[in-house]
Amino acid sequence: MILLLSSLASAQSYTSIGSGVDYARWSDGSSWISATRINLCTSGVRMRATASSERKQKTSAWASSVGAVAAVNGGFFSYSDYGPDYGRAAGNGSEWPESDYSGYRGAIVFGEHHVEHFPAPSTTTFPSWGEEAVNGDATVVLHGAAVDCGGCGGGRAPRTSAGYSEDGGTLYLVTVDGRTTASRGMTIDELAVLMHSIGAYRAMNLDGGGSSTMWTSSGGVVNSPSDGSERTVGNHLGVLTTSDPLTYNCPTGWHATWGTLDFPGASGATLTAPAGSVVSGKISVTNTGTTTWDPASTRLAPLPRDVASAVTASDWITASRVTGVDAITAPGEVGTFSFSFTMPADVGSTTRWEFTFVEEFVSWFGSSWGPEDGSFYLTLVTTEPIEDTGETGETGTTETGDSEPLDSAPENQDNDTGQRGQATDPDPGGCACSATPSLGSLWGGLVLGMLVRRRRQGQAV
Repeated sequence: MILLLSSLASAQSYTSIGSGVDYARWSDGSSWISATRINLCTSGVRMRATASSERKQKTSAWASSVGAVAAVNGGFFSYSDYGPDYGRAAGNGSEWPESDYSGYRGAIVFGEHHVEHFPAPSTTTFPSWGEEAVNGDATVVLHGAAVDCGGCGGGRAPRTSAGYSEDGGTLYLVTVDGRTTASRGMTIDELAVLMHSIGAYRAMNLDGGGSSTMWTSSGGVVNSPSDGSERTVGNHLGVLTTSDPLTYNCPTGWHATWGTLDFPGASGATLTAPAGSVVSGKISVTNTGTTTWDPASTRLAPLPRDVASAVTASDWITASRVTGVDAITAPGEVGTFSFSFTMPADVGSTTRWEFTFVEEFVSWFGSSWGPEDGSFYLTLVTTEPIEDTGETGETGTTETGDSEPLDSAPENQDNDTGQRGQATDPDPGGCACSATPSLGSLWGGLVLGMLVRRRRQGQAV
């Protein structure tokens, strides 16, 4: 049986049913198998699980309502409230209030540039990056090997499973028909062999039996549910294909840890300068990812994403891209982004200018504190423009302090919206200025502080 499953699974031909999404159905001689293969690193592809408010639906109804290309039934649930049965659930960015951490169930969790299997028993706190999740019990593939669970899960039955490749870039959703003369189903151990044979490096058994359902937008319900028709279940797991040009759940090696901000006289993030003046400086950050940064593609960008900034300067790449990293920066090295921006024109205004990093067409990334969209912002305070009298005078000097690490401020946890910030009260500072419009005299007073905020919301990347 093991050799037969392996040979038949490896020989299957998938058909495209959407960008980055393929489907196949075949028989191993005793059971019918349906599989959806998802390339998580295809632009616009992202996973979606059922939100708490969307519970208690048939797979086809839920999938159609959220615009999925394909979907399967999700984790084990309680018939009393259709909440997760001894396990976790999350959907559309939020964890369900009934999530259970007793450790009886495991989970497969998706987030921005994350997919991770938490084997049962798991009491691990729901990850800060987690957005979509379904629970499950038996681990069927672990570290690239089919798991022999010694006959757990009873005999042959309809099954549903989810697993992913070693690099995390390919997801497999599988259902096995059972309890009919045409398809007898599989044991958990047989399911393990099947999931391993189609390419899973990690995989978990989801709710099965009469719940097992696979639906595609092109074929409807493509398996044969053992109840004779679809069952209403607690939650579901589906794949969306959007028009976004970036990837979303694709794991990446892009990451950064804030270092120092270096502006004339600056040691923090609140800056007071004349309205309309152009301020130039640089930010140094450590490449804490696994991929080398390149000036042509690793860039500093204002937020919101892909929106023209109001503080552009003439040396920006575009109104929504500030600059690239100054030089090739390998993992572990410190990279520098040198840039300018234009102070707002309104005298006496206080403006927050927020920015982060982007690897073009791959990932928006920021601080290593957790969110891939970690962000930094400057508070810009404008003063009266300096008048040019046309006279030359003695060059003034500016008192400059040492540059402080951006992550030196105490951390402040917000509520459970998933945002985390850091803040310091502005440090008093000053400069000795003359009437000469030198670089040092452009700042009559420089107030410095640092604010970092975790961002988990935004469009798919």
